[in-house]
Amino acid sequence: MLDEVPDALILRDSNGNILFANRQAEILFEYSQSELLSISFRQLIPSLQDSSQLPADSISLLQLPPRENNSELAGITKSGRNITVEVCSRKLPGSNTPLTLLSIRDVSNRKLFEESTRVNQERFRLLVESVQDYAIYLLDPQGNVLSWNTGAERIKGYSSKEIVGKHFSLFYPQEALEQDWPAQELKQAIAQGRFEDEGWRLRKDGSRFWANVVITSLFEEDGSLKGFAKVTRDLTERKKHEQTIQEKNEELEKALRAKDHFLATMSHELRTPLNAILGFTGTLLMRLPGPLTQDQEKQLRTVQTSAKHLLSLINDLLDLAKVESGKIELASEWLVCRELLQEIHRSVQLMADVKKIQLDLIVSPPELLIRADRRALHQILLNLISNAIKFTESGRVVVEVHRRNVDSRVEIEFRISDSGIGIALEDQSKLFRAFTQLDHGRSGKIEGTGLGLYFSNKLAILLGGRIQVQSTSGRGSTFTLILPQE
Repeated sequence: MLDEVPDALILRDSNGNILFANRQAEILFEYSQSELLSISFRQLIPSLQDSSQLPADSISLLQLPPRENNSELAGITKSGRNITVEVCSRKLPGSNTPLTLLSIRDVSNRKLFEESTRVNQERFRLLVESVQDYAIYLLDPQGNVLSWNTGAERIKGYSSKEIVGKHFSLFYPQEALEQDWPAQELKQAIAQGRFEDEGWRLRKDGSRFWANVVITSLFEEDGSLKGFAKVTRDLTERKKHEQTIQEKNEELEKALRAKDHFLATMSHELRTPLNAILGFTGTLLMRLPGPLTQDQEKQLRTVQTSAKHLLSLINDLLDLAKVESGKIELASEWLVCRELLQEIHRSVQLMADVKKIQLDLIVSPPELLIRADRRALHQILLNLISNAIKFTESGRVVVEVHRRNVDSRVEIEFRISDSGIGIALEDQSKLFRAFTQLDHGRSGKIEGTGLGLYFSNKLAILLGGRIQVQSTSGRGSTFTLILPQE
């Protein structure tokens, strides 16, 4: 029965001789039963000189002893390992020689844990006291300050002597006190275990700072309220930064509204006179008012060409402004690819004929459909095909469109290939930048704003697609528009 007791039990006489040891004593001190019976008890616990040092009458042979008043002593095992043990004793009556029964429990791990806990608590206390970026302090259940760290002194301006014992509502502005914020915050911390908020708080000198506040409720083991831990961080600079950003955003929104108004006005005020100029020059060139001399016709065609160029420039700028401001509205519909390309073909045929460039359309299958915004897709393809013709002196431009499956996705691919001047590899990354025109080494200046590809790429992204380019200088280029399909 005694071998089943979880503590080591040793029976000794007044001279320290061991008369009995249970199995747990063998395990604890690393001796066999016979070895224990041949040594003195003082060899196991050298610091114990007299059993009168130990709590008496605390051992029952059939029951674990109560250990509230047990002595902690240093013991040593057979291998020389130092251990800490709790020892209590009881003198056994009915014997001519005084006998003492000792109950011994190994508490080495507990002592190590207690020491580790003590060290960690001391480190934490020193850490909290030294933190300067956070005000960390404790409150009693009524909200009075119990402790005050260096960060609290720096942020709030009070020394520990000035503030300990004062109520924490001292840190709140008048409008917060009128709404009973301090009491409400503690109530929420008790109910939820934690409360967090941001708002204005007061320093000792009366100045305000924007604070992030976290209050954590602390409870005793029996569930009664012990108090609160409060952490306050000064976020005034962040608040100022946010206010600055908000003001800048408001200014930006105001500027955007002004820009939208300007664009709407410019759209009307610039396009109207240009359309009138184009209309009148067209009428004159048709000789409806009367015959023209050769010189008059030449000058009128110059006016007409310049007006068309200016109108195109204005349209590009206005379209660009709409894209960048998110004002373009897209409406998807089913389109017949062949019909759309034939429409564009008619628009650019004259340009191709003038340069004697062959323009081929290949649609596979011929009845291929695509779901997209008609105006946006038309604009992208028109820009890509026009560029191909513009930068090709002779040869051909081929426009191919087909459907392909990629990883369970369906895509429609438009490929525009030319036999033109090509684009050097180092210049290809510049193609989709706004107002960028590459130097192709041509003697004549290429007309345009440098917005065509930039605008086309923006539209492609809005359609959920992308534009890719493959080109070799002097050997032509291939631009590919890839659009996903549902």
